Amino acid sequence: MIIYFVQSHKYFISLQKINHTIRTSNKSRKQSMQLIGDYLRNICIVLSTSIVLIGCSDCEPITDPGNVLVVSFFNKENFELDQSLVSQPLVLESFAIDTNKYPLDSLADNIYGFYLPIQQEQLSLQLIYPETLIKEYELNGETIIDTLTDLAPDILTISYSNSFEPISPDCGLITRFTDISIINTSFFEATVQTDFIETNDSTNIRIFF
Repeated sequence: MIIYFVQSHKYFISLQKINHTIRTSNKSRKQSMQLIGDYLRNICIVLSTSIVLIGCSDCEPITDPGNVLVVSFFNKENFELDQSLVSQPLVLESFAIDTNKYPLDSLADNIYGFYLPIQQEQLSLQLIYPETLIKEYELNGETIIDTLTDLAPDILTISYSNSFEPISPDCGLITRFTDISIINTSFFEATVQTDFIETNDSTNIRIFF
């Protein structure tokens, strides 16, 4: 706060110098009046900023919504049968962006999290399976176990927007990810459930496998 009052004091000293210029030179009167207006505007900005910072110094901590895209897997056979949502436990080996592989963040046996880069607005994920994948699910009261081998990676390409919301030095800075949409996918079905990231455990995309 001391900085703002020092700056304000400097502006008033400058005003005195400008007034002296007006008294000694009629030719520069118009220019000097314009400078006075500029200085007054700057003083208003400084004082307004000081008030905002004082008012926000006691704010509660802001919860950052995070940057994790949450993807939940559901059984496609039950969805085809009657549009029902049945969780599909799924083991993935890793995922890749371009040619770079990354470990997976497993949130549950059918839910994975993917960190969204802030500097991008489009992301293409390659989901990589183990050499042998066991898919187990219930259908019409019967337990079915499928053994799947040598599956090619599946692709999920999404677009999104991100923005920064500066609250204050005390209240923090929030990064928001919104407008999540699916551009392309090789999965049987993929839909957007929540098109913005609210928390790091709220499903954004449903995939039927």
